[in-house]
Amino acid sequence: MIFIGMNFHKIIKKILREELESKWNISNEYNYQDGYCHLFAYNIIDKLKKLYPSKNIRYYLILADLIYDYDEGEVEDSKIVHAYIKIDDLYLDSNGFSSENDIEKRTQDYYNNALIDLPDDYRVEIWHNEYDKIPKHFFTKVSCDNEKVKRDVDKFLSNSDVRELLNILN
Repeated sequence: MIFIGMNFHKIIKKILREELESKWNISNEYNYQDGYCHLFAYNIIDKLKKLYPSKNIRYYLILADLIYDYDEGEVEDSKIVHAYIKIDDLYLDSNGFSSENDIEKRTQDYYNNALIDLPDDYRVEIWHNEYDKIPKHFFTKVSCDNEKVKRDVDKFLSNSDVRELLNILN
């Protein structure tokens, strides 16, 4: 394929987002953009590490604490806002690659929505960073068919658009 006058990464990202959102993400039983993103990341990271052993591949998590301020700022709940797989300087999730601006927007949107939904005596703290593991307690908050998630990850990796996108890593 020859792309004249356009950024290759932007074209691939646009194609992948459109294809995955319409054909893959929407048809899944689990929403890997909201609620199940960490299960997707957990089940795909080792496969990506095997496919690209020379790449620096880690989890990139957006985390939030809901804090009750009345007493001593006690954390009432911790949440994964979103889980990505960071491959060198690229951020992969079930919609394809995201930019740092996309991550900042997702973080800000979560914060703004949390402020609307939280009682006045609560506050929210959000941060994002690279991690080697996803904390175990996040897995106890969601129940699902782990074999189904594994099949979904295999289906994702075998998608021709995803394979084309991942070719930029070589």
